[in-house]
Order: sequence, then C-alpha cells, then structure tokens
Amino acid sequence: MPSSIFNSPKYQNLMQQHLHQVIELLFKEDTEFRIICNTQFVEFMPHLPDHITERFDDIIIFDIAEYSFESASITNDTLTFEAGFGEENIGTTVSIPLLAIAQIFIDETYPPLAINFVKPAQKQKIVQAQNSMDALLSNPKNQSLLKKKGKL
Repeated sequence: MPSSIFNSPKYQNLMQQHLHQVIELLFKEDTEFRIICNTQFVEFMPHLPDHITERFDDIIIFDIAEYSFESASITNDTLTFEAGFGEENIGTTVSIPLLAIAQIFIDETYPPLAINFVKPAQKQKIVQAQNSMDALLSNPKNQSLLKKKGKL
C-alpha cells in the first residue's frame, strides 16, 4: 500500500469520521477511555504554567475518566474536556483535533479500539500584537493620523 494514502484527503476524512464514531460510541455506552495523542496539537485554555507543560513528552496519554469524562464533548473535528494538572490541580479545558489522536483504548488489557496513522496539518501560528499601540501602528494610515495629532 503506498504511503501516500495516509496523506489522501479521502483517507484523512475517513479516519476522522472513524475516530469521531468510536468516541461517540464510548460516550453512549458511558465507557471511560484513554487516548494517546501528539502533544504539539493539544491546546489548553487557560494555558498551563511552564513548570507543568515542560514535563510533557511529544506523546501524551489522557484518561478521559470521572470529571474529564463528564465534561467531554466532541465536535466534527475536536475532542474537548476539562482536566486538572500538577500538584495544584490547575483546571483547564483541553482541546485535541481528532486527527492528533494516535490511539483510543479502554485500558492496557484490551487492544486499542482505534489506531490512527494520519497526522493533522501543522497548526497555524497566530501572531498577536504585543500591545494595542503595536496593533495601531501596524496600519500606515494610523501612523499618519497620529503624526497629525503630535503623538509620534
């Protein structure tokens, strides 16, 4: 089988649907589960402190159990749940694109329910203005207005 199949949009869509259906089944069956996923695609809101995230490897295992299971939801392409991290149990909402999930399993005694060979597209980096003045000055029209007012 050519490796290009993994990059095929049709295969990626099929895998995303499969992961979605497996997770939906686990929700319907009220079955807690674990996922192994690629850490670089995981988002935390609010962001976790560095002393916690620096301990993460490239691959991370999440137990979707207890409160995390109760708070979990799935959209077309993202699994979201709430979890606590570190000794301080810092609460955050975790969002994971489905294609960043490498495996779904119940526990180590059973084989994986789903294995994903597709990697999601790289995250687009969002460049944020350092402050409101930077955002204002990034537009040349605003610079001329500020010069007229004597602010520059």
